[in-house]
Amino acid sequence: MCRSTNDGRMSKHDTRKIAGILLPWSPPGLRASVVGLLLCVVCLTWATTAVLAADDAGAGKTVEALISALKDSDDQVRKTAIVSLGKAGDQAKPAVGALVTTLNDEDADIRGATALALARIGDTSEPVVSGLIARLKDSDRDVRSAAALSLSRLGPGAKAAVRPLAELADENDKHLQIYAQCALAVLNDDPQPHIGAVAQCLSDPKVEVRGDAAFALGELGSRAKSAVPLLTRALKDELAD
Repeated sequence: MCRSTNDGRMSKHDTRKIAGILLPWSPPGLRASVVGLLLCVVCLTWATTAVLAADDAGAGKTVEALISALKDSDDQVRKTAIVSLGKAGDQAKPAVGALVTTLNDEDADIRGATALALARIGDTSEPVVSGLIARLKDSDRDVRSAAALSLSRLGPGAKAAVRPLAELADENDKHLQIYAQCALAVLNDDPQPHIGAVAQCLSDPKVEVRGDAAFALGELGSRAKSAVPLLTRALKDELAD
């Protein structure tokens, strides 16, 4: 049993013990050192896939350990736990409630990582969709785009986000416009106007905008087949430069 501090957050001693939960063969002396804390970060990422694949009991214990790590005092440990929960996919559904809370974390990197993890878990419950919609108005630009991308990955179950995404698509920021239009292409019955809006950005003078547009069209997969000629031309232009 991990001990916690009065506010429910795990102590650094217990953070180190997570390595022991996930990797029982790790040397106790190492877990007690500064290197042990770094090992926790590595373990949370590296061991998740192996343990989840082993059996359901192991998967449950791993998810429980990762949920505990969401309360860690170290931001990097918490972020790594979030990413690992995302990699666990639907096996991490017991963590959804904790992750919805983490969407409101004071650290922007944590909020963005949480949005993407929830999309990978694939839960389209009202708290998840509402939480992601709220992040479309986040103070951090990257968190807003991560929320839009996550809503696109959740698919039809996130239709409640159509109006907020349309508002985001009207922002005077092409980075945000692209990810909002990408999500709208998934959620609206007619994706073509939104695909066209993204495809137009392939000719933008800024390389970052062109890159975002190419990535978003890739996210859309076969829906974006009408944009293949533009993608091909953009590739030729990049190679020519």
